[in-house]
Amino acid sequence: MKKSIQFLFAIFLTCQLANAQSIKLGVKAGANYSNLNSDFNESGLTSYHFGAVLEFKTPIIGIQPELIYSSQGAKVKGLNDVKLDYIAVPIVLKFYITKLSLEVGPQFSYLVNENLSSQTVTDINKTDIGVLGGVGLKLVGGLFTQARYVVGVTDNLNTGGGKNNVFQLSMGYNF
Repeated sequence: MKKSIQFLFAIFLTCQLANAQSIKLGVKAGANYSNLNSDFNESGLTSYHFGAVLEFKTPIIGIQPELIYSSQGAKVKGLNDVKLDYIAVPIVLKFYITKLSLEVGPQFSYLVNENLSSQTVTDINKTDIGVLGGVGLKLVGGLFTQARYVVGVTDNLNTGGGKNNVFQLSMGYNF
């Protein structure tokens, strides 16, 4: 029964996107508030993200793949900050309610830069997988804003666990 529902949903989504009324390219940027769920005594770190979005939109549903540079990490008590920079590829499924959209989907990230002055954290996985949820709001013209929370699924730190958790506020523009 579960597979039948998934199959019907996949057909519905494919039909909706095949009849896409608009395809828009855009850019976005914003603030991150991130943390690592780990064995270390850490607190949140404020940083940034920016990148490109491609939106396939119908009146009811849409898909928005993105290519984002995202700076994340945590402040570790008594040590220097752990800063991790990723190229993230969220694939966002959007449900539209007038100008508001509800957003869910997976996010795949690859570590491109790390700033670890601490000897406590030495081995970091290059890949990170997360699940996101949030809301978007169309403003005037092509201007939009988004609020998201990304919960890490994979451990980033080989010593002490650690899953990325990131709250993002974004502003963007679709051309």
